[in-house]
Amino acid sequence: MTMKETMHLGRRLLSVLLACVLLVSMLPSVAWAAEDSKIALLAVTQEGMLIQPEYISCRSGDTVKDVLKASGHTFTGIDGGYISAIDDKTDNYSVYYDGGGYKLDESASGVSAIWFTTNANQSYSDQLLDLAKAMASYRAATNGVHDYAAAQKAYTAAEKGFYDASASSAGTMYKALSGAMDKYATFLTGKTVNVTIRATMGGKSVTPAVATFTSEFGTVTTVKNTNTAALVPATYTFDLSDGEFRHVRGTLEVTGQTTLTTQLPAGQWIKSVDVGIDSYWTNYGQMSKSGVTASGATYRVPDYASNSLYPYIVPADDVDVTAVRVYPAGAETKSQYAKTWESKASALVGCVTADSLKGSDVVCEARRADGAYEQYQTYTLHIVRTPSLRDLAVSDAAVSLKLDYDCRTTTYALSTTESTVRVTPTTLCDGTTVTVAGKTAQSGKAVSVNLADCTLTGGAYQVPVKLTANGRSTTYTLRITKKSSVTTTLTHSTDVTVQVYNDAGSQVAPKSSASGSDTYALLPGGSYSYVATKNSYYHVRADFTAASGAKISVPTPITKDWLTDLGAKPSTSSAAKEYVMSPSFRADVHEYTFQVESNSAAFMLRRSRANSSYVTTAVYSGHSNTNYADTQFEKRVATADGSYGNSTPNFMAAGGVGNTMHLQVAQAKAVNGATYYQEYIITAVRTMTLNALTARDHNDVAVPLYRKGTSTTGFTKLVYDYTASVGQRVPELKLDLRPLSGYKNDADMMVTAACGDWTQTLTYSAENKPNVTNTLTVPLNTQSLAAEKITVTVSHKDPGSVAQTYTIEVSKLPSIKTSISTQPADATVFLTSNTDGVRVLPDADGTYVLDTGGAYTLVVTRSGYVGRQQVFSAGADSQTIRVTLEKASGAALKDIAAPDDWTQFRADDNNNGVVSQPTPIAAEDAVLVWANKLGDGYSEGATGCPILVGGCLYTYAGKRIIKIDKETGLELGSGEMAGNSSFAINSPTYAQGMIFVGLSNGRVQAFDAVTLKSLWLYEDARGGQPNCPIAYRDGYIYTGFWNSETKQANFVCLSVTDEDPARTDEAKLPTWTYTHNGFYWAGAYAGEKFILVTTDDGDGGYTTGHGSLLSLDPKTGKLLDSLTATGVGDLRSSVCYDEKTNAYYFTSKGGDLYQVKMNANGTIAKNTLRRLHLDNGAGNDATPPMSTSTPVIHNGRAYIGVSGTSQFGEYSGHNITVVDLASFSIAYSVPTQGYPQTSGLLTTAYESTDGYAYIYFFDNYTPGKLRVLRDKPGMTEVDHTYTTMETYRHDGKETTIETAYVLFTPSGSQAQYAICSPIVDGEGNIYFKNDSAQMMRLSSRMTELKITRQPQRTTYKKGETFDAAGMQVTAVYANGTQKDVTQYVKYTSAPLTFDDTEITVSMDLSTLVKEALAKAQKKEQTGKWTLYRDYEGQTGVACDLPTATVDIEVGHNFGKPQWTWTGTSAATAVFTCLDESGHRETVAAKVTSAVTTPASGCKDGLRTYTATVVFDGVKYTDTKTETIPGGGHTITRHAAKAATCTAQGSKEYYACSTCGKLFSDAGGKNEITKDSVTVKALGHDYKNGICTRCDAKDPGYKPGAPTVTPDFLATTGKPYIKWKAVNGAVKYQVYRAGTKTGTYKLLGTTTKLNYTDTTASTGYTYFYKVKVVNAGGVQSDYSAAVAAISHCAKPTVTPDYLTSTGKPYIKWKAVNGAVKYQVYRAGTKTGTYKLLGTTTKTNYTDSTASAGYTYYYKVKAVSKVKTSANSAYSTIVSAVCHCAKPVVKITTSSGDPKLTWSAVTGASKYQVYRATSSGGTYTKIATTTAKTYTDKTAVSGKTYYYKVKAVSKVKTSANSAFSAVKSIRAK
Repeated sequence: MTMKETMHLGRRLLSVLLACVLLVSMLPSVAWAAEDSKIALLAVTQEGMLIQPEYISCRSGDTVKDVLKASGHTFTGIDGGYISAIDDKTDNYSVYYDGGGYKLDESASGVSAIWFTTNANQSYSDQLLDLAKAMASYRAATNGVHDYAAAQKAYTAAEKGFYDASASSAGTMYKALSGAMDKYATFLTGKTVNVTIRATMGGKSVTPAVATFTSEFGTVTTVKNTNTAALVPATYTFDLSDGEFRHVRGTLEVTGQTTLTTQLPAGQWIKSVDVGIDSYWTNYGQMSKSGVTASGATYRVPDYASNSLYPYIVPADDVDVTAVRVYPAGAETKSQYAKTWESKASALVGCVTADSLKGSDVVCEARRADGAYEQYQTYTLHIVRTPSLRDLAVSDAAVSLKLDYDCRTTTYALSTTESTVRVTPTTLCDGTTVTVAGKTAQSGKAVSVNLADCTLTGGAYQVPVKLTANGRSTTYTLRITKKSSVTTTLTHSTDVTVQVYNDAGSQVAPKSSASGSDTYALLPGGSYSYVATKNSYYHVRADFTAASGAKISVPTPITKDWLTDLGAKPSTSSAAKEYVMSPSFRADVHEYTFQVESNSAAFMLRRSRANSSYVTTAVYSGHSNTNYADTQFEKRVATADGSYGNSTPNFMAAGGVGNTMHLQVAQAKAVNGATYYQEYIITAVRTMTLNALTARDHNDVAVPLYRKGTSTTGFTKLVYDYTASVGQRVPELKLDLRPLSGYKNDADMMVTAACGDWTQTLTYSAENKPNVTNTLTVPLNTQSLAAEKITVTVSHKDPGSVAQTYTIEVSKLPSIKTSISTQPADATVFLTSNTDGVRVLPDADGTYVLDTGGAYTLVVTRSGYVGRQQVFSAGADSQTIRVTLEKASGAALKDIAAPDDWTQFRADDNNNGVVSQPTPIAAEDAVLVWANKLGDGYSEGATGCPILVGGCLYTYAGKRIIKIDKETGLELGSGEMAGNSSFAINSPTYAQGMIFVGLSNGRVQAFDAVTLKSLWLYEDARGGQPNCPIAYRDGYIYTGFWNSETKQANFVCLSVTDEDPARTDEAKLPTWTYTHNGFYWAGAYAGEKFILVTTDDGDGGYTTGHGSLLSLDPKTGKLLDSLTATGVGDLRSSVCYDEKTNAYYFTSKGGDLYQVKMNANGTIAKNTLRRLHLDNGAGNDATPPMSTSTPVIHNGRAYIGVSGTSQFGEYSGHNITVVDLASFSIAYSVPTQGYPQTSGLLTTAYESTDGYAYIYFFDNYTPGKLRVLRDKPGMTEVDHTYTTMETYRHDGKETTIETAYVLFTPSGSQAQYAICSPIVDGEGNIYFKNDSAQMMRLSSRMTELKITRQPQRTTYKKGETFDAAGMQVTAVYANGTQKDVTQYVKYTSAPLTFDDTEITVSMDLSTLVKEALAKAQKKEQTGKWTLYRDYEGQTGVACDLPTATVDIEVGHNFGKPQWTWTGTSAATAVFTCLDESGHRETVAAKVTSAVTTPASGCKDGLRTYTATVVFDGVKYTDTKTETIPGGGHTITRHAAKAATCTAQGSKEYYACSTCGKLFSDAGGKNEITKDSVTVKALGHDYKNGICTRCDAKDPGYKPGAPTVTPDFLATTGKPYIKWKAVNGAVKYQVYRAGTKTGTYKLLGTTTKLNYTDTTASTGYTYFYKVKVVNAGGVQSDYSAAVAAISHCAKPTVTPDYLTSTGKPYIKWKAVNGAVKYQVYRAGTKTGTYKLLGTTTKTNYTDSTASAGYTYYYKVKAVSKVKTSANSAYSTIVSAVCHCAKPVVKITTSSGDPKLTWSAVTGASKYQVYRATSSGGTYTKIATTTAKTYTDKTAVSGKTYYYKVKAVSKVKTSANSAFSAVKSIRAK
């Protein structure tokens, strides 16, 4: 998405200008013009402030653009309305100014601040406005506020916090900053008060020489030699001093005139300070000092000093030296302390710079508390630096002279035989000037000095070397003595060569040489040495002193070899391999070459000597890749012979360069002053190796490297051959390699990789360092299974290096064919590689070709089923995969959709937005019915576009999904979304009772349309913004996401099924995804056979890349076909379908309209693509006529919104374009103020009357006008009678243009950019939102209210109220529609009078609101909601609505009649009007009579007369009665009856059986009542719940709770509880819980006094309570809770013994819940049982039992849960340990059968049994104590069968079992 779109979608460029009124003292000192104003400006990115807050000028008449262009900053793209870079930094900027404005071409008048930010989530707020102004004021201030710490802190916090500031945090930061600034300004204008200073020192009053007062605001007031200071009230820190080094300081609160009383320290607390530059001043001594005073001294410190000083501070006797604070002057916060400074070992770190001439001051501060104040004295060390030499060398014409330079030594004595010397001084620090003997010298350059020109003192020439720097100098003096040479002769064998060296190590050439004799001219008395050499390797060395005429006989070196062995390796580890040495060691060979691999930095030398007393010394230069390349080493080899040791440090370093060593083997003692030694020359050449090597495939998945011939993985530098395996389809192998582990300066190396014909070389240099990992991508042949060989060769430019080649043999793994079957069979299989996330599609045969060993994720879904996901590795085990889906268990949701609903982005599956409803078409007839602000702004809190379902609108704002009453705009309900929906540019989608919303971070959430509860949530693996509309078809939804202009994103298909109704956060699996460039506004056409969707172009702009049209299989997501747009730019519209042309249409940001046709199979019909380039008047590819508007197609015409040259600039060529599809050309276009960026709405409602279609578009520019274009085929220009003339200013000029007709203009807070496609309901009402976050309804004006059915009653009496029953009221609207509004009307409820002739009926809008509130179950609506404003947009003014009337008539209101009877035969009724009392009417009545009650016995009868009249249609009656006498009573006596507990009794009485009257006497004279003879029931007399009279049980008696005892049943292990009987109990209820405080549930009911919990699970603890229930069903309280463990059941044990061994053997059945069993044994049944063993089996053999004895056993089951749940012991069983049965062998002895066996333990004898057949009867034939038996009674030729039994020595019951039967034939 470009930034231009971002301005409207949450990254849109906003402008907010902030007004700021500043104090004069805070303004910058700029001469502003009188008519100018000032505007604060800042720009902030995530990295910090890009434009620091500042003030810029605004002239009268300037626009925001003008102000910015004149600011001195660069705003790239400002003229086009799109700022892409600020001060050359490109980013997505949003701009804000006062009141939420954002237009760059708006007048800047009244604007106070502008800020730019890259934080797209930040919205405008007044608090940010205030903060921006305050920050600019702070930076512009020149009054010293920057020194105020509180202001500094507040500004720094604002600077750091502005980017992420919310309104709340910005307000907090503003208050802190403005408060600090106000406080400072108040301080500046404050009046001073006098502060009196009363100071003493040593007990005497003094006037401070200097008094300094520093306010909390950073201002400093200094007074001198006075006792008074004038200060503004504030908090101050003060410092009083005597003008030298004595001070007192503290804090003083000044609120008014005050006195500061304190004392200055007396005396001298620091007596002296000396300084050294090393610990204990060991090497360099004490630094010289000068200018010593009581307050300090100057110290000369040489430039070679390190960064530490070692001061020695001598304090006064009463001063604690550990309280001395030491710090660099001016940096008190860097103070240092030591245990004591009265020491030469306490380092003062960081106060001087090493190897520098930079001086410094160091303060030593001794302190002492003085009440609330602090006294202190200072002693300042003035450190000055003196120059020195790094090196000093002297030579004469022949040799170098011995000097031994030391920086500490400045005088050197030398001798020479020459008249001229060369002096080479090298300075330590730059900036030092040097002279040698008065001659100017350059550092490091030799100066020739003629000794005769120098001063001769004491026989030596004085050669001064003077250094000067910073006005200070150091002089080195060379005292050179010139001497005459002497002749010395050295004689030697002729086969020996001799070299002579002076004491400086400089070789001296001989004056003359003859056979065996060399003569030298030497310095008399000079120290020299010679080295004699024979056969190159054998030497002798000795020292001598030169003397005139001296002759020295040089001995001949010994040539017998002294080394017996030599070797080296990289470490002393025994595992380390020796370096290859060439040649092999031989004693007479003295030169060897070692191959040292390039990553080795060690050379562990091994040597063996012929004589262990010989001394071995290694002489070599430091390796070139170390810090010691210029250092000559002589290291004694001290390791034992044959051992390795690190005797040669720095000889080797990682790299490709070798080194050479001279190994000297010398005699331990000199012979006659001469040392004999031999040399071995060791040359180390480098074998080039890699330090690291790893491999990755094309998906960056690691590929293991196996050391060839092994299963060991991992690279090691000394193994050169490796193998690797990859799938055949892997196209490349990435080798990550690094030649060296470390690097200094050796980079002359190369790495060359080759595979087949491919090769690539990496060349290393100082820039491309060899210790950095590089990657070589090696291509592989995917067409062959043949193995491939990769070679990696490491080489170096050094000719002595040895290149090394590594090989990797890459074997190919064949692909695996995998078949996947599903149930149901039509489920969708979505298979992706876990390696790269790429989808794997099946081959033609339906199988999937997978890489062996590759990891894959399989997702199987189908609408109506629960999807499944599994991960597997491709291999033999996964060649057939079967997946069965379960049907989703949830009940179908309620479908609330109605025929005219707008359920998705473009209303229907064709995405065409064509309706037949009569929408408003005239501005005077368009009424804004309601508006409701649901969200906030245009970003994360924005209100989404609406849909209409079931008479309600659905939308979202922020994290809420919202349901709205379409009639009133009131919220009916809301639900919580899992996140926001980015910029809310799309609508939700409805299907199958669900609402679907796209959320940020690649999510889609489904909600129940009725309850708005969440059903499921999909989270896409690639994430992204939900900028693509959601399409629905046949149980699936389709949508896409967008990550950026250049990143890819997924298009996804999801089953809408609620698979887990129990969860609201169910994670939805994708049915399939398709990855491509992003999908932005690219709503899909979802057809039965294919899905059509457009994509971005993948490019950063919209003038180069090409978008695509994809045709995807709806079920599988397989790409059926695709098309690349012929024009440039993203394709960012939904694809719409027009049945008439049978074509599909879409637009592009490159400015094109496309048409294409499709084949039925989803392929794109060939040669059907048509492209029409749109027009915005620019003719410039840089500002194309972009369109993201989904075309509206109707009647051969296409209607499209087109952008002008400035996407967000007004009147820049924006237009609504009409395209004639037959010619595929532009018919005409009509301008608009803003870009009609969204899709149009077309109604055909008026085609039958005026022939026009009406098309609606919104301007995406404030105020967001709704425009209407009317069009019909054949038109080539706009209907000029249906347009709006608009005037605007540009470049200071007014321009008037004809624009598309404006139907409605939002105003006030509703005026904003509009990026919403309008929707319409069945009545023609239009619904929309804009960036004000308000949802609005625009309707046709009501023109008439008429009574379409009269009320049932139209005639009334005076005082009655109007009755509307039966009345129907119909509203008529300007669009011709009518609507029954009977339930929404009002009329008078006042009593009617004779003057009332008609009733006025009008609309009662409050009933609409009440009805909506009732639906929402709310008492009132909260939020920013307005109902019914008139069409002119006047806030709060109700629209004028028509009324209707009902004709009525009001007559007399007569009351009830007054009756007059004449006897019983005649009567009259008189009626009087209630409203006119004088008006009466008399009516004669008709009289009738009838016997209503006949006389019977003692009862009288009754005759009734009825008078009847009819008056005003109403019948009135009156009655009159007379008695008919009856006969006497029939009396019956009733005896007295006693009352019981529950039944009443009675006294004696008499009753008439005819009339039922009661009498107290038999004659029936005294009538009485029934109550007088009734005796009340006695009621129960309960005691302990039992009635004492009738034994009834008291149902209200509450029995006491039982006392429960827990236990368990040993047999089953189940918990067992018991209790004692409770009086009155009829049953007991047992309750159980899992925890003591848990919920107790009824477990069971019993009449017993115990209960066994048979349902308890073994091993767990349960808690029980019991209630008593009495006969009345009354329950007692719970008993106290008791705990019982469900134990394992005790095992049932069966004893036996093993016949083979005789050992006791017990067994039992498995116990539920047992993990093992413990077996216990005793010698007697009542004896002590000890644990014998534990087993998990259900049997146990006692292998320790002794034969012949009886043992007793019991077994315990051990719980798998806890030991406390172990079972009880089993019943004790006994078992005898029998003798083992004999193992018998049978042979013949002399023809007789002979049996033998081994001795059986515990047996005293053996019994032999015989039979003549295997199953026959065995007879005991012998008893023997022997282990053999010969049957001499056997008959020859007959076969016998034998078995043997061992007889126990203890008891016969312990005898063994019979042995196995053995048979043999007697001979």
